[in-house]
Amino acid sequence: MDDKLLTVPLRKIESLPGFVVHWLLCGPFNADGKLTSCRAMKKDYLAGAGGEARVRPRQGLRVGRTGPAWEADATRHGCIVNLSRRYSTHGIVSYAAAYLKAPVACDAKILLGSDDGFILYLNGHRIAVRDVHRGLGVDTDIFEVKLKRGINAVLLKVEQFYGAYEFCLRVTDRTGRAIPRLRACVDHPRVRRPVDPKRSRTISGYDYLSSKFATAPLRLAFRAHSAT
Repeated sequence: MDDKLLTVPLRKIESLPGFVVHWLLCGPFNADGKLTSCRAMKKDYLAGAGGEARVRPRQGLRVGRTGPAWEADATRHGCIVNLSRRYSTHGIVSYAAAYLKAPVACDAKILLGSDDGFILYLNGHRIAVRDVHRGLGVDTDIFEVKLKRGINAVLLKVEQFYGAYEFCLRVTDRTGRAIPRLRACVDHPRVRRPVDPKRSRTISGYDYLSSKFATAPLRLAFRAHSAT
């Protein structure tokens, strides 16, 4: 793993540390409404890429030949990822992925809120399933997990039954404090070739990652730093 992997610090909102605000998003799935949103949550739409447990998405990677592509996104304000900005259809599901770089192996907590239900994976392990229709609440669900040294893959599948469509997720130590030097990768940590800005609507790559959007109106609201 490259020691100079470009990452960004996790955000602190008011008194709550550890919000992940930089994500790869992919969707919508079940936009044709053939399944109910609850049944769509049970279907693995990433089976062709190794399945939900094994997929390691990167910017621009398409699901199948005609499916949606993974696109980088960052919250401009606050800590909530508003999926309705991208997906306005009801009865759908979509995915959000992030890579967390931990300086050492450690015990941690994932604190999650979602509207509506979700399935959460960490490093290929299914951590939790919530089959619920609800509004968003910060830290509604809390899970004790173990982060390994280096890259940790987080995958979240979120259901849209009706109404608002959003989530927020943060990572802390077991006491609820920020984990020192824990960083979020902007894109897949093993992308070794540049992304052509002319063919990308979001991140333009250099060596591994980039903090720049290819189009000025979509610039990320952060400045990337090299991990030490």
